Amino acid sequence: MNLAGCDCDICRVFILGQSQLLGDGATLIFVAKQLELGDFLDEFYKATDQTRQIMIKEPPSVCGLRCEREHLSFAAAAAHKLANDYGLDVPFWVFDKRFYMTGEPYFGCGAKGELRLLFMYKSPAEFKHRNLFVDEYVLDRV
Repeated sequence: MNLAGCDCDICRVFILGQSQLLGDGATLIFVAKQLELGDFLDEFYKATDQTRQIMIKEPPSVCGLRCEREHLSFAAAAAHKLANDYGLDVPFWVFDKRFYMTGEPYFGCGAKGELRLLFMYKSPAEFKHRNLFVDEYVLDRV
C-alpha cells in the first residue's frame, strides 16, 4: 500500500513517482517524473530485444480512483511507440479502452497557442492516436 492509500501501479508510479520492479524482476513499469522516465528509457535502450519485450509486455495495474487518464494513456502510448521503434510485438494491453484519453485532448508541458499546433503536428502517431500531444522527442534521451 502506498502513501495515497492505493497499491495499483499507476498510483504507485505516476502519482508518487516511485521506481518499481514488478513480479519476475525484469518488468519495469512506466513513471511520470522525467528523471524516472529517463531511468526506464535508459534501461530499455541498453536491454536486449528479449528483455525489452518483457519490459513492456504486461499492463500496469489500475485502481481507477486516483489514476489520471493522461497517465494511463501515456503509459500505453510509450509502450506502443517503443514496440514499433524496436520491431517488438505491440502488447495487447495498449489497445484497451482504459488506456485512451476521453474528452479533451492532453497537451504536454501545459502547451498553449502555437505550441499546441506544433505538438499536434509533431507528436508521434502512437500518442496522437490516444489524443495525447507531446514533443516528438518525448522518449528520446540525450
